Amino acid sequence: GTEPEDLPATMKLALINAALIGTGGFFGALLRYGLGGLVQKSFATSVFPYGTLAVNLLGCLLIGIVMGLAESRQMFGPEFRLFVLVGLLGGFTTYSTFGYESFVLFRDA
Repeated sequence: GTEPEDLPATMKLALINAALIGTGGFFGALLRYGLGGLVQKSFATSVFPYGTLAVNLLGCLLIGIVMGLAESRQMFGPEFRLFVLVGLLGGFTTYSTFGYESFVLFRDA
């Protein structure tokens, strides 16, 4: 069989990155489900998705804070950014991921 040391370095890096994003996304999705349900339960008589609104607002705030620290103070390595920004907060709220990726696209253009 193929041993891990037989894989090219780029393949190893891709697998590690995928594991970081997938693990973060798993926990982010669970947090979204839990918090969104908890908030929505507080507004049980409303048809407006307050749970989703709360999750998206919190997720956007958190991704802005983390990204701001990462950019201005050169904090957090690429693995942390993949796990937290793309995985955890991406799984928590897809809109904040879109906002972050749009920012990076314009910044790097």
